Amino acid sequence: MKLGRSTVALLITGLAVAACQQASPSATGSPSPTGGIVTGPPSSQPSMSSPTAAPSAASPVAGEVTLTGTVVFSGVEGGCWGLKVGTKTYELLGGDRAILSDGADVVVRGVVRSDLATICQIGTPLEVLSARAA
Repeated sequence: MKLGRSTVALLITGLAVAACQQASPSATGSPSPTGGIVTGPPSSQPSMSSPTAAPSAASPVAGEVTLTGTVVFSGVEGGCWGLKVGTKTYELLGGDRAILSDGADVVVRGVVRSDLATICQIGTPLEVLSARAA
């Protein structure tokens, strides 16, 4: 069977999309708070069972930071959420969207994940451990 260039390109694109969906921690059809993580060693991937899951607030995590800022939403690439802290922006990975809503002033406890690259590219990835209103 002979396939045309457009058919081959379509098949390759479909396979790439399917692979990304399987690798994504959130494939619910709604904007992904993880920003579609695409690289990083498997052991460095955040372990979130759902977009709103948060590890226990009681135990500190190595490299943990607490930041106060304003949540910003970028509608590119399926929806990306950020935390604007002064002149710096962090990409929010996970967290409760009832608290982390566009324009909300919040205090976020998390781990900076400079070992990850995401499709959002709006700032340094920050794996959210907990969040509350400021």
